[in-house]
Amino acid sequence: MKNPMVVSGRARSALRVTVIASMAALPLGLSACKKNEPAPAAASGDKPSAPSEAARPAPEAAPEAAPEAPAAPEAAPPQNAAGEAVAEKKSDSECPKSLGGTDEVDRVIKGECGVVPVTGEYRVEGGTLTIEAGATLSFAPGARLVIGEWKTGKLVVKGTPEKPVTFTASGDKVPGSWGGVFIGSSGDRSTLDGLVIEHAGSNDDGALTVSGAEEVAVRGSTIRSAKSVGVFVTGDGVQLGTLSGTTFETVGQAAVRLPLACTGAIATDNVFPKDATGVVQVVGGAVDKAINWKPIGAPWVVQGELRVEGQNGQSPTWIIEGPNAIKVARDTRIVVGEWSRGQLTTTGSETAPVTFGPLEGQEPGSWDGLHVGGSGVLDLSGATFELGGSGDNGVVWAADEAQVSIKGSTFRMNQKNVGFGVAAKIKAFENNQFVVRGADPAGPVVGSPPLRLAASGVKALGAGNRWGEGSVILVNDAATGTEGGTWKNPGAPLRFEDGLRVQGTLTIDAGTVLQFADGQGMQVGEWERATLDAKGTVEAPVVFEGARPEAGAWSGITVHAQGTATFTHVAVRHAGDSGITTNGAATMKLDQVVGSKLTGATVSWACEAKVERVGVTAADGTLMAEKAPEGCTP
Repeated sequence: MKNPMVVSGRARSALRVTVIASMAALPLGLSACKKNEPAPAAASGDKPSAPSEAARPAPEAAPEAAPEAPAAPEAAPPQNAAGEAVAEKKSDSECPKSLGGTDEVDRVIKGECGVVPVTGEYRVEGGTLTIEAGATLSFAPGARLVIGEWKTGKLVVKGTPEKPVTFTASGDKVPGSWGGVFIGSSGDRSTLDGLVIEHAGSNDDGALTVSGAEEVAVRGSTIRSAKSVGVFVTGDGVQLGTLSGTTFETVGQAAVRLPLACTGAIATDNVFPKDATGVVQVVGGAVDKAINWKPIGAPWVVQGELRVEGQNGQSPTWIIEGPNAIKVARDTRIVVGEWSRGQLTTTGSETAPVTFGPLEGQEPGSWDGLHVGGSGVLDLSGATFELGGSGDNGVVWAADEAQVSIKGSTFRMNQKNVGFGVAAKIKAFENNQFVVRGADPAGPVVGSPPLRLAASGVKALGAGNRWGEGSVILVNDAATGTEGGTWKNPGAPLRFEDGLRVQGTLTIDAGTVLQFADGQGMQVGEWERATLDAKGTVEAPVVFEGARPEAGAWSGITVHAQGTATFTHVAVRHAGDSGITTNGAATMKLDQVVGSKLTGATVSWACEAKVERVGVTAADGTLMAEKAPEGCTP
């Protein structure tokens, strides 16, 4: 019978014992196949000579049948998710004599280290640099700190108000003495608390530059004596974590410069310089996630086109709370929902407005405007737009099927004011003010007309709008139809450049004035059934007149066979021939209608028409009140 042969196994010693034939296993606690006691035949690989069956010991297994036992688990090196060995992480918490070159360790600089010189460019690539409260890094001229530009790296600053961490210059204490702090795209989630950065930066980089890193937090810090910009954020898709409780003192160009997508990270408790450098420069870009501009105590300077465009069916909302000031560069615009869904909302008030104005220039048209595309939603409350409108459409323009609400807003001295496309959906337009003349009462009127819209949008005009002296509301594309509804008196004449065609049921409230360009007229029921009800009063008649106050300036009102019209306390002026007439079997009712400066009668009608009339009169050169048809068959 063969003796047992040990090959490999697992027991309390982590080795496996295999039993050959019917022999019992070795005790579990026995260390089998020790490296210092190999069987001679197994080590050499030769077979032993054959002894007698009774005396022959069982041979040890050949090397290929008895592999070396693996090391115990506690001795195995750590592995990553792919089963590869992971190098042991190095760390260093001793106070360095100086810093320079590239660090790949986790380094901790304690407060008791005092002032640590940085002799040249110091890079952290593959480790974390932690600086505790009270420590100071003193940078040689031109030196800078680079975190995570090529490999994952992180900067963790743990300063406090009582014991800040200070990054300063070892040379001249002037702006730009050293290069500043650069956090690259592999420096995600670096945190800077209680950090003072002074005398840093260059013409191209900020005292602190965040380039592509995400969720970087700057809290309770101070940046002073910066060459150009205090905090400069750049990179596609970068998301700044937060910028809060930070004081900016003496910066060359701007306190902060960043893309639109990062602006929501700026809190309300930062302190900015009181001069022209105390601004947040928004270099341009698009936002596809919700952002909120709270009152930050400094103007926002828009240097490039800003866009609100969602992705994957999302609709981001950009909210601007009042008071806030947005200064826009020349010929620059803000675009909402042009290609995909997006929304801009302002929540200002008369005492805390959201103001859009020019960065440079103080004349009308010093910047472009705010444009809303067919996938956009605009909700303006307490907004002010001034000195804009340099583009073709206006300082606020809603195209295609844009949805717009404008309440309690002011439009001051814009080259072009507000415009709505034919398909735009006006949800509300009320209590707005237009200022079309400067401080000089004899100065020119600008930005007229204050509003341009399609006839289908007139019904959305609410009360309380103040249009500016001599202003009219320009109604374009009125020949396409009114779509019915009620037109309240908007407080300024509605001027129709290409006539007006009534479709559906249209009610015109007392005091409304409709003006028509030369040669244009008003049609009721020309293509389909339509109803017009002009409901004036003695004190506030409904007025139909020419844009040019001369007889024959426009062609008057025609009610067609599919039309029904009621005129109550109505004045018709400046029309050629009759002010109101019919074409075919129309139905009309006239009560207290006066025609002035007409080349014909106040009203005339065809034999087929059904006309009721009470109190129709002629005045101011109109030839007659009524002109009945002749030769009608009973």
